[in-house]
Amino acid sequence: EVGDCDDPLLVVEKTANVEEATFGDVIRYTVTVENQGTGTARNVFVVDDIIPELTFLPNQSSSECQLASNLIVLLVKPVHKRGIGNPILFDNY
Repeated sequence: EVGDCDDPLLVVEKTANVEEATFGDVIRYTVTVENQGTGTARNVFVVDDIIPELTFLPNQSSSECQLASNLIVLLVKPVHKRGIGNPILFDNY
């Protein structure tokens, strides 16, 4: 049918390994990207704003994570239709 497209529909979830932290604690965040659509999502970036009180720990984070100013930029590998991408981890303290 004309007009039918295979479009991705992304759902991004970010979780932390702790509910509360004190100064000096390491917080591990996990970002999961799920594609609930019918098309493959390519060239996807997730941008997360971190507060100034946190410090990004690149050596303890997934290689897909980069710090740019106070933003963490996550490069997401292609997420196939109705699939879940590999979780991306980044740490802050």
